[in-house]
Amino acid sequence: MKKKILYAAAALLILAAGGFFLTNKICREIEELAKNTLVKNNIETAEVKYTFFSQTLSLKNIKFVYARNSLKMDNSADEILIKGISKDNFLASAHDEALVCDEIEVKNLASKFFAYDNEEMATKTESLRIAKPMLNIKQLLALHKTAPFSEEYFQCLLNVKHDGVQIDNIAMQAFKGSASQAVVKAKSVVLPPFSGKTFDISYSGLALSSSPLNMDIAEVQLQGFAIPDAATLSGFSSTVVRLNELERSGALEDDPQSFTEYEELSEKLLDYLADITKKPFNLITVRGLSCYLNEIPEFADKPLGMKEFTYRFDENDKEINIVSDMQDFTVHKDFLTMLASPASAKVVDGKFLDGLKLSLSTSSTFNKENGEFSNNLRAAVPNLADTQFRFSGFIGNKDKNIFLYSFKNLNEYTSADELLAQLSQIFIKDAQLSYEDKGLIDISYEILSAETGLPKENIKQATLAELEAAKLFMSQDNTPADKDFVKIADTLIQTIDKTGKFFANLTFVKKYSLNELLTADGFPEYTLETKAE
Repeated sequence: MKKKILYAAAALLILAAGGFFLTNKICREIEELAKNTLVKNNIETAEVKYTFFSQTLSLKNIKFVYARNSLKMDNSADEILIKGISKDNFLASAHDEALVCDEIEVKNLASKFFAYDNEEMATKTESLRIAKPMLNIKQLLALHKTAPFSEEYFQCLLNVKHDGVQIDNIAMQAFKGSASQAVVKAKSVVLPPFSGKTFDISYSGLALSSSPLNMDIAEVQLQGFAIPDAATLSGFSSTVVRLNELERSGALEDDPQSFTEYEELSEKLLDYLADITKKPFNLITVRGLSCYLNEIPEFADKPLGMKEFTYRFDENDKEINIVSDMQDFTVHKDFLTMLASPASAKVVDGKFLDGLKLSLSTSSTFNKENGEFSNNLRAAVPNLADTQFRFSGFIGNKDKNIFLYSFKNLNEYTSADELLAQLSQIFIKDAQLSYEDKGLIDISYEILSAETGLPKENIKQATLAELEAAKLFMSQDNTPADKDFVKIADTLIQTIDKTGKFFANLTFVKKYSLNELLTADGFPEYTLETKAE
């Protein structure tokens, strides 16, 4: 019996030893494959270690340098953990797109970009995690080594898919030592799963330090970006790099050929920017914005603020809808008192203890089938005023029918003649204005009273008397414009004296383009309706 137990124990030891040597062999093979891959791509690392049971490859103290002519990029990381990786990932061919691993985690990533030995940009990232990255890693590494601005490189990047990216504590410094120096920080950046169609991203804890403005933003969300193609990204990047080379070379003043190239590339860069901005996003949301004017000591700690801003762009086969909404844009009361005279500063300071808050919303609709559009604008100041403005019309040239409604065409018209030609195809039918007073008129009288020393009631009666005198003067003529002036003045009198509400509707009798309205000698034919509700 004892011999059987001894034999069984010996067998287990042999199996365990065999398993140990087998797993150890697999670990050494993967580590060797990883080292060879790194050496081929000029990537230095102090340690390469593979753990069999967790299938995790650990790289420590990684350095990667790219240099081309006068450009240089230094990249480093304290540690890279590649989780869920096997030997097969290293044996895939250069044209295979494969699941690299379950997760890549990079700790303390740092990058520096130099042009002509000047540090243009430096970035530090505490942690970067990518879930289930799908890409051709061999091709990406090879292209990053030899052609990081090529169309093939960007196409390889665009082919990347993942199940989510989490980036924590980013700090970026640009244009170090120059007047344009800026520092940007983000507490976290999150990208949801990506499959190469549209691009979403969200930021939290954003901070910008520059001159003359510092800015803090609690949260930014961008959704539905249509990504430019590889050719556009490559051309844009290569153009920026070459422009930078020409600027730093010092040859622009002495070499006509370099100057001509610089001018041509500048035009080319504008074309690329126009092409990139043709592709709109679906939604942007900004929450908790504070801006500080750091070059004015008196206001360096008194921010301009905004509670929330949203912009939504929706387009389908029949129409385009754009909606934007800004809530509680706040001007600090000290800014207001600075703008006021000494006499009225006390009134302003007492009325705006929490600053001046403004909410602004717009909505636009465009019908692709008949070219009709409408725009609505609302501006509201709590406890002071609420104003709404609406106008509608149609587009005559449907081939260019989204000139005012999308980034797609806005950048295509650069000359004055082209702009006027486009304006001649935009026709206005009518416009409406409504105003509801909630205290603005009374505060205006208080400020005027402080300035003049006259009682508020006297100022109000003087204002009404001036409007009555203007009515009487204009009523002596019989032109449509004079009659409408009388109508407007009468409505304003009722608004100030009784209702606090004003409404006006203007309708054009004929079709008038924006170009015709801007260049007309007299006022076009119209009808006007006004009332004090």
